[in-house]
Amino acid sequence: MKHTLNVFWDNDLVGRIIKKPAGLIFQYSEAWINSKDSCPISISLPLQRSAFEEIRSETFFENLLPESGIKKKIARFYGVSEKNNYAMLNAIGGECAGALTILPENVSIPEEGGYEEISIDELSRIISNPDKKPLLIGRKDIRFSLAGAQDKLPVYCKDNKLFLPRGRKASNYIIKPPIDYLQDTVANEAFCMKLAENAGLLVPSVKIINDKINFLLIERYDRLETETDVKRLHQEDFCQALGISSNQKYEAEGGPNLVDCFSLIDSNSSQPVLDKNRLLKFVIFNYYIGNADAHAKNLSFLYDNDRIILAPFYDLISTYVYDNLSKKMAMKIGGENRLEWIRPRHFEKLAEVVAINPRFVLNTLKTLGKQLSPEAKILTTEFKKNSQWKDVLEKIVKVIEKQRRLLDK
Repeated sequence: MKHTLNVFWDNDLVGRIIKKPAGLIFQYSEAWINSKDSCPISISLPLQRSAFEEIRSETFFENLLPESGIKKKIARFYGVSEKNNYAMLNAIGGECAGALTILPENVSIPEEGGYEEISIDELSRIISNPDKKPLLIGRKDIRFSLAGAQDKLPVYCKDNKLFLPRGRKASNYIIKPPIDYLQDTVANEAFCMKLAENAGLLVPSVKIINDKINFLLIERYDRLETETDVKRLHQEDFCQALGISSNQKYEAEGGPNLVDCFSLIDSNSSQPVLDKNRLLKFVIFNYYIGNADAHAKNLSFLYDNDRIILAPFYDLISTYVYDNLSKKMAMKIGGENRLEWIRPRHFEKLAEVVAINPRFVLNTLKTLGKQLSPEAKILTTEFKKNSQWKDVLEKIVKVIEKQRRLLDK
């Protein structure tokens, strides 16, 4: 018996995922290949009539799924193996990152849909649920899949009200609850995202929702509001584009390094010079705030009509303020991943291997550093209105100032 999942881009059938004994394979539909408007769903999966081998197919689609503990909990709930990506996609592939919708072969894209309002109070109860079941898993008609190691929930937000999308309707925001074992991650991420915005980095808008429990509301950059609907925009993260499993997202595990990321932009971006400069600011910003967890899955391409551009940055958080997290950078800067050991010469070395003028890199490093210290202090006064966040915010400011001093040595 043939087990198949259909892959849709909006309402169009892109291709099919076919279950195999060792995993899954993907094949584009003939109609999609023949369409004048078609394009690949991934740089790693160019348009072709024959099916892709299991490794390439599996790698792209498993990157759409949650990771680690969240994936285990979802697999346990549905009674499948966490390594069975086909079964996981069958269960929760209805609302993924980007424009893709994955449905069982006998299920069509719903013709209708709507939004079910969910109160802040109910969300707080779900997030603080002691059984720690992944958010809304098992609820009727909920088939959300968001990549990453942290639990998340796609929602529709309008007029300060939150809704769960049903049927063909799409979400436009993502809710991220706090991480239990780390202090004030919601305030940390919101602060770093706002700081990045103030420093000129392109990031989605974020907002802290205060109730019985704090959580972060993040605007989706892969969604576009129209007068009548929410349109899904396609995107893929750099692990998908490079054909690398999420299990190898860290450079130390054989995953992408910064040279790979800059080269990917060189080869595929519709605006390579601009996007390489944006990526450079991302690297420098993460150095200053002490974000050691900035790996390749935190970088994505956004498919904007006929253009491929670097997507806005997300998951910006100071990991350095937590003693129980690694201080080694996810991707080395100029051959060095120990944050306290990085000096201007490492940025010069990076500049040389990614073909950016070293003087420009050093000027950007210096300029951004001068900008961040006062911006962080100003932003801190705004966030300190909630006194419970004072400790973590002061730690972030100290990290920025420390990193600036290290560059003067």
